[in-house]
Amino acid sequence: MKLTYNKIKNNSKVIISLTTLNRKEFEELSEFLELWWARYNKRYTLEGKLRERSSTVRSNTVLKTSDDRLLFILYHLKCNPIQEIIGISFEMTQAQVSLWIKLLSGLLREALFKQGFLPKRKVEELKKVLEKKTVVLLDATERRVQRPVDNDVQRDYFSGKKTLILSKTMC
Repeated sequence: MKLTYNKIKNNSKVIISLTTLNRKEFEELSEFLELWWARYNKRYTLEGKLRERSSTVRSNTVLKTSDDRLLFILYHLKCNPIQEIIGISFEMTQAQVSLWIKLLSGLLREALFKQGFLPKRKVEELKKVLEKKTVVLLDATERRVQRPVDNDVQRDYFSGKKTLILSKTMC
């Protein structure tokens, strides 16, 4: 049984578990991604080569709607199953899965970048965002550090637990 958005759109728990988005967020992003898909489809083939003739959507294409394309790429990004499992879920070959992942991940990244939803990676970009917005979410990850030799410095890193010495760093 092929996985499509129409089959799951009325089940909010399934949508969230497969994509991390609720139905409203999913459909808003789908509309925006469709604009980028139309722009891309006019210029390139599925393999990424420049199109020499006008484009038409094939009747036998695997991912017919923008909702199905978005479901496909979000399912891949959230669940990260092997490509054979995605192929079984969407009834396509592993080679097709690989092509669609490459194409749609680039389009999704570009669409999210244009909306300003990608994380900031440079300090200068983060400063600009902080000046404009009042609410900012930070993500920190504990990372292993070598135990300092100096006893005074060791106290700064000691949490009282008998575990690895970790330091919080911003991602």
